[in-house]
Amino acid sequence: ILATGVWSKALVAKLGVDLPTFIERHFMAVMDAPGAARKLLPHCWVDETTNCYARPEGENTILVGTWGGGGTGVENDELKEAHSRMNYRLDVAGQLDRTITQEESVWAIEHIMSRSPEIAELGIRPGYACQYDMSPDHLPIVDEIPGAKGTFVITGSSGHGFKLGPAMGEVVAKWALGQRQELLRKFSLHRFS
Repeated sequence: ILATGVWSKALVAKLGVDLPTFIERHFMAVMDAPGAARKLLPHCWVDETTNCYARPEGENTILVGTWGGGGTGVENDELKEAHSRMNYRLDVAGQLDRTITQEESVWAIEHIMSRSPEIAELGIRPGYACQYDMSPDHLPIVDEIPGAKGTFVITGSSGHGFKLGPAMGEVVAKWALGQRQELLRKFSLHRFS
């Protein structure tokens, strides 16, 4: 079972299969909210209209990110274009500068300002970047590798793999043991054929 994130495409290519995945640089703005983070934002916020999300990180910081849409089938053209300008696609797994610019932080924070204007008075700490394994529709690819019987891949989780990981691991392990799970058909590699 290959659950190798951004390295999956290169590994599966050695088996002669071209996964339709790509690597995306994803960045998080970090807002300075000494002792007030959970008062200002007491919960995780996900906004499908502005395609931003935020959550408190302890009592002193708030994390803010954006995405171009996709998992709902709706793409946000403005965000996709902006991400493209910010060079969000990576060619090689692991080759990532984890720092982000002040401009990127401000840009991400602006997306939540209409929902939480009170955070406008907060300071900005250095943010950070990571890499996501993305699928074209932002939903995971979970399948047996064509031509490599008994080899399974879980990839393209598009930033939500950590939430899906335990359940995906369980159902793919059952599949590997011969108990195909009907739920996984929707995540087949063949949906991109």
